[in-house]
Amino acid sequence: MLSKIKQSNSSKVIKLYIELLALLFVRPSELRLAKWSEFNMQQAEWNIPVERMKMAAPHWVHLSVQAITILKELRLLTGLTPYLFNSPDSTKNPQPISELVLENYYINPVIKIGILYMGLGL
Repeated sequence: MLSKIKQSNSSKVIKLYIELLALLFVRPSELRLAKWSEFNMQQAEWNIPVERMKMAAPHWVHLSVQAITILKELRLLTGLTPYLFNSPDSTKNPQPISELVLENYYINPVIKIGILYMGLGL
């Protein structure tokens, strides 16, 4: 699956988004709304705040070596914004990329090349 993602025509940021979804096994909205300030690379963990969790409790996600590598690559692309996946239209007032834009313009083209996006809730 990851090799097909890398071969797709999607942008680099979206490819990294899909790779992180596969590695971290979190809900798409949790990753889409993730902020750089929630990550501790030295301790290899991501602290998802209670406000974004379905069960109304904070959640810590262990970051594998592969996930940290992807996050470092992503940081070079989006690290100047508060969100990992910042909306390109929100330069003055940073906002995360919208679910609709993510699905319609980035995820659906990846699905068309044969990647099944099963059970990820988009």
